[in-house]
Amino acid sequence: MDAARRFGYPQGGRERRSARRYPIVADVGYKLLEGREVFQAGRGKTVNISSKGILFETEPAVPAGQEIELSIAWPAALPGGTRLQLTVTGRTVRAGTRHTAVELRAYEFRTRALALAASGNGVVLPPGPTPDDRKALRFPAQKKPGSGKDPR
Repeated sequence: MDAARRFGYPQGGRERRSARRYPIVADVGYKLLEGREVFQAGRGKTVNISSKGILFETEPAVPAGQEIELSIAWPAALPGGTRLQLTVTGRTVRAGTRHTAVELRAYEFRTRALALAASGNGVVLPPGPTPDDRKALRFPAQKKPGSGKDPR
C-alpha cells in the first residue's frame, strides 16, 4: 500500500483537506459515549493527526456517527520529562476495516498524572505516571499580591 493511502489520503495521493495531517503514531484509548454514559471502550494507535481530526487504528473499527472521547499518549514531554496526554472529544465520521476517522470538537493537553486520574470509566490508558511525574505536579505556594509575605 502506498504512503498516501496508508495515511488516509484519497486515491491518487492528492490531499483535499484544509488541515495538514501529521503521521504521529501513539497509543490511544477511546470511549464511545451516549450522553455522559460510556457504552464501549477500547485501545488502538493513532495513524495521523491534524487540527481538525484524527485517524486511528483499532480492531474492529468504530462505526461512523458515534460520539467519542480519545486519550492519546502524546509523544513529546515537558521540560523535566513530564509526560503529556491529549484528550479529545469528537464524532466518528468514517470507518474502514481497521481505521476510524474522528472529527474534533474539543481537545485539551493534560499532564499524564492528571489525565489518568480523570479518565475513569474503565478505559485502560498507556502506562501511568512515574514518581517524577507526580513530583512535577506539586506547585509552590504563591505570594499574595501586595502582602510581601509568603503564605507558607
